[in-house]
Amino acid sequence: MSKIEDLVIFKNEKELSETEKSIEKIFGISFQSYVRRLEIGLDAEGLSHDDDSAVAHILADMGKKDSILWIFSLCCEDSREAAKILYANTIGCVFASLNYLSAQQVKSVDLQKKLFAWTEDEEGSFSIYQNRLKALRKKKREIEEMRPLSGQNGLDFFAELICPYEFIPPISTNKSCKDFLTPLFEKAVESIVKEERHAVSWNILRLAAKEKDVLVDEAITKNQRKQVRTICKDLYKAIEKIGKIDFTQCDYSEMITLAFAREILYHCKLLKLLLENEDNNKKLHISENELRILREASLPVAFYLDKIKIEEIYDITIKNKYCRYIKMVTVALVEYAGAKLLRERKKKATQQEKIQEAYGILKKYTEFVWEDYFAFLDEKPQENKENEEGKESNKKINVSNEIVKVVYACFLNRNAIYNAPLDYDVIPQMSMVDELPLMKNQDVYIVKDGKLKGIKQVVTKPCFQSELQVDIRRIVSHNGLKMGQEVYQKKQKKFLKEMDAHKLLKIKEDEIVFDIFKDGETWDEFLLLFGKTAKDFCARDFEFEVIPTKGEIEILSGSKNPKTMQSFLKGNGISVNENSKEKAETEITYGGIVGLLNALVARRDPFWEGTICMQVDLGKLKGYRGSDSYLLRFDAKCSLTKDGRVLWHDVENL
Repeated sequence: MSKIEDLVIFKNEKELSETEKSIEKIFGISFQSYVRRLEIGLDAEGLSHDDDSAVAHILADMGKKDSILWIFSLCCEDSREAAKILYANTIGCVFASLNYLSAQQVKSVDLQKKLFAWTEDEEGSFSIYQNRLKALRKKKREIEEMRPLSGQNGLDFFAELICPYEFIPPISTNKSCKDFLTPLFEKAVESIVKEERHAVSWNILRLAAKEKDVLVDEAITKNQRKQVRTICKDLYKAIEKIGKIDFTQCDYSEMITLAFAREILYHCKLLKLLLENEDNNKKLHISENELRILREASLPVAFYLDKIKIEEIYDITIKNKYCRYIKMVTVALVEYAGAKLLRERKKKATQQEKIQEAYGILKKYTEFVWEDYFAFLDEKPQENKENEEGKESNKKINVSNEIVKVVYACFLNRNAIYNAPLDYDVIPQMSMVDELPLMKNQDVYIVKDGKLKGIKQVVTKPCFQSELQVDIRRIVSHNGLKMGQEVYQKKQKKFLKEMDAHKLLKIKEDEIVFDIFKDGETWDEFLLLFGKTAKDFCARDFEFEVIPTKGEIEILSGSKNPKTMQSFLKGNGISVNENSKEKAETEITYGGIVGLLNALVARRDPFWEGTICMQVDLGKLKGYRGSDSYLLRFDAKCSLTKDGRVLWHDVENL
């Protein structure tokens, strides 16, 4: 069966109608009422029955309901181009889906003639194609059987392997097929027949056969690493040929649809961009979490990839809102087309008639905005001089281990491209259970997925604030007087020498780390340097500063307000006296200090951002006459996650 339906937003007219009802329920809107208000607004502006203005309003209005333009601006190199990038890609998505829904059904034999128009020996080429197809299917089955086994040796996430050949409609049966993306599939068929094992799909399978070597490169040999890089280069060369297919002879709407589908299937522009950056020593830095997201879901973005921050755009939150926005635009456009037909014909149109009219309206609009949005598609693919002379290009392709991972991840899309829930503002992120302890906002679920039964996955609930990052700012000496830099450094060296003697320092190449919090013993030994135990603290020894990103600073000082500090500490489970004459009831530990910092954050607004500074007066170094007192200072930074920033923006714009 073909995966062609995965390329479009709606598989059939029923899905379109059901989506309209769901969106209306979630957002509390009526698309019919919206279209009526839109028509009234156009009349008021003197633009009655102006379809181009209607499309422009729909693109903008649907974006306002979901803050998508603002989110896209976060991922663009230049935020001023966010609207162009968003609207161009949305038009490509909508065109593909409207084209699919309105495409004519043709007999397999007729589609076969179109797909093999490139050859005079149609029957012979068709036979070769069938054999190649059988070989590809067999190879993929073998690889899929191996992949779960390799997962036991280190892979953390299983995602469906996607090969472009799977999207080509079946043409060996007597059933009818949709005449959709035929010019692109014609070239894909030609590549499979002519290129044989140099075709894109075959190289993807070669890379998949070495999945463990690709994704777990720490444990492989130099020769194995060389092999996967060679396969990756072969894959890129095959994709490069697909990227040079010329669609300029098609009309505007078909050119957009074909270019969009080609990028979603083959990632021509994305891979070229990644490899060009590699050649220009612009190394790609992508975290394991970002790589996992890239493997989980493909984002329907095909145009202006060079103007997008690749590491930012592949985000589940962005995908969710973007895909929902595409659906809202499509529904609104079809509803507007229906209202137009009703106005002209004086009778209600069928769903298919609405879809065809919507396609025509959008087609006309693209002619209006072509120079602004799609002029780059007029450029014919440039063949290098060597190829024009019939010679092979010897251009060197640089491929790093990171690039190999990203290239392979592009063809590991776990979720369908548009498979995003309509009723979520923030999509939970998922990852496999590992050795790390669960955070407070995580749960474990057992997920059944095809052959992979009973997989444990960690589901991270929407978390709007990042985990508190606590750092020791510094341990400084003070005596209430100003001191020069030379004196200060001298005192610090004395302190560091004492720390090192008690093995409480960890010396790294470029920094010195205080190794005092790894267990209770080191903390107790650290306090003994000052003649203290964990109970030798009082309210006067603590001070807090709450420094918001915006707003006034709050200070709570135990030395100035010991009773208030004592009350605050007691409210957070720490009982101390106002002064140091008596031992505290509660031991002061590193965990307790972090708990205090978290307590201060918990009192803030859910969207609060800023830094909380805390200092503890340790007293004087034991055994040093005239020693200054030392302060242990912490910085706890709290910032919104991307999910939080998006939600906060939505709340502000309600």
